[in-house]
Amino acid sequence: MVNETYNLQSIGIGVLYLLLIMSIGFILSNRKLINKSGCDGLSHILLWICFPALILIKITTSFSPTTSQGWWILPISSIIMCFCGMGIGFILLKTLKGFNAPREFIISSGFQNCGYLPMSLVAFVFSAEASNIRLVYIFLFIIGFNMTLWSFGFGYLKNDFLKNFKLSTVITPPVVSTVVAIILVLLFGNNWMPNIISEPLRLIGNSSFPLSLILLGAILAEHRGYRLPHISALGCCILAKLIILPLVTIFVIQFLPISEMYKFIIFLQSTMPTAVSLVIIGSQAKADNNFFSGVILYSHICAVITVPVWLMIFNKIYQ
Repeated sequence: MVNETYNLQSIGIGVLYLLLIMSIGFILSNRKLINKSGCDGLSHILLWICFPALILIKITTSFSPTTSQGWWILPISSIIMCFCGMGIGFILLKTLKGFNAPREFIISSGFQNCGYLPMSLVAFVFSAEASNIRLVYIFLFIIGFNMTLWSFGFGYLKNDFLKNFKLSTVITPPVVSTVVAIILVLLFGNNWMPNIISEPLRLIGNSSFPLSLILLGAILAEHRGYRLPHISALGCCILAKLIILPLVTIFVIQFLPISEMYKFIIFLQSTMPTAVSLVIIGSQAKADNNFFSGVILYSHICAVITVPVWLMIFNKIYQ
């Protein structure tokens, strides 16, 4: 059962851990001890080494297709969630007057921090055994997210989705490692990997959590989102992302014939703040990164309150 492993105290402590580690990156960036090139380098290490290692070791030791029937629901639900969030953003956008970044608003409402934050939260809140399968399901969820963000999301910001679509932007190292790990499990089953390979992968993979949070804090500091650009738009976007989308999700999943664990992963993702990777896409698409950085920073701050509350509501419903 989901509710047997956490309570309000454990969630609060888990969120506090995240903030403390993120503050390290924030301070390092503010004191110029890590700059943009350093963030880029750390991002590449996470993307090409740490996350693939984490995915390989978790899936090959914890994922079982026979006991995880219907796992394909997770990447599909990820795609649906992105478009649902953008739809909510599109509706709320009608209430704003004189706002000049409508595409940024809609994208910010639709794409959440589905990797760094939920993975770290699960790792800190749950026991090692309980977190393993949840991490696997998060990886599966991310497949749909990556396919949507790096294809539709990027093209939508540039207003030429079909022209800018590139398969290479969807087939990222974490996606490749997820597919490879699933194939290996289908061929050889679980726990076949010798210790001389699995232990180094485990050590490298476990470093993903603190490194990704330090990077997140540095990115938030780098883009100076605390300057509060477009306050009314910022508030509406946070309302869409942290209140309306989780409310819609927790209502819909009650009627879905899927396991409680899948419902938990889908709902957890719906409560997450705006995706940090939007500032990277925004730079490439020449979008309004001032708005992106503001909504990223303040949605993460607000999530300190909203995420524990939403998870406790979920816990009350399914206990």
